[in-house]
Amino acid sequence: MLENSNCVLVREADDFAPCVDYIARTLGRWSGMTIHAVSPKEVADRAPIVKPACLLLYGRQEDILVWRQVGEKQLRAPVIIAIQRSDFFGAQFLETPDLPEPANNLLEATTAEGFANFCLREGNRFAEVRLDLIAAAFWFLSRYEEYVTSPPEPHNRFLASFSIAPPEMYDVPVVNRWFEQLERLWRSLGGETMSEVLPPRARIVLTHDVDLLRKYRGLMGVRRTISAMMRGEAREVEITLRPAEPVAFTEFGAGPPDAALLGRLGLGATA
Repeated sequence: MLENSNCVLVREADDFAPCVDYIARTLGRWSGMTIHAVSPKEVADRAPIVKPACLLLYGRQEDILVWRQVGEKQLRAPVIIAIQRSDFFGAQFLETPDLPEPANNLLEATTAEGFANFCLREGNRFAEVRLDLIAAAFWFLSRYEEYVTSPPEPHNRFLASFSIAPPEMYDVPVVNRWFEQLERLWRSLGGETMSEVLPPRARIVLTHDVDLLRKYRGLMGVRRTISAMMRGEAREVEITLRPAEPVAFTEFGAGPPDAALLGRLGLGATA
């Protein structure tokens, strides 16, 4: 429910909304926030009753200017962060394997110093990230280029050497680093309020490796997946672990933990 979200993401309700929403849910799981993605019309209709702790705007420059006014005047969100949308989600989608942004810019944004070069702050409530990290995260997490590119490999495998991304982008968990920079920005703008919204959590998120994406050419696989997401039939499963009580590192010995220690960790012994 929108009313129960502590973060609202405003984006266009176009054909690419499921892709953007997928990254929003991933960011939400990673940060521990409840992020709800909506269209500008939905925000205007629900503005009187929705007051999120953080408002994310994902759009082009002209869209951000309009949506920001709604966020400030109607939603009265204490923190507003805008991320500029590139042309990646557009006419050339699934036509070329290109990165949404220059590789050197994306690498630079993995560090606090580099991220600051793409972040424009206005006061203590608003910041604009002029780098499409939403599309970049989608490019990496969906393995977008593996669907678009046919690799010259006898076993039809996509090797890391085939990627158009430079090798150094695979030496760093770039998506994690971008999320970390966004979280730091949230905390610096929101202060103690964001500390309450972003509690520390230990998380395990199960993922799956999908081989041979190219066999779904003709958009059949992508259309099927996006349609399932839009109908709400696609489900993502996560396991969240939170220790029942703190356990000192010295209590872990060389042998397997006993039942009592497992219980304190909030786990159960299995055969």
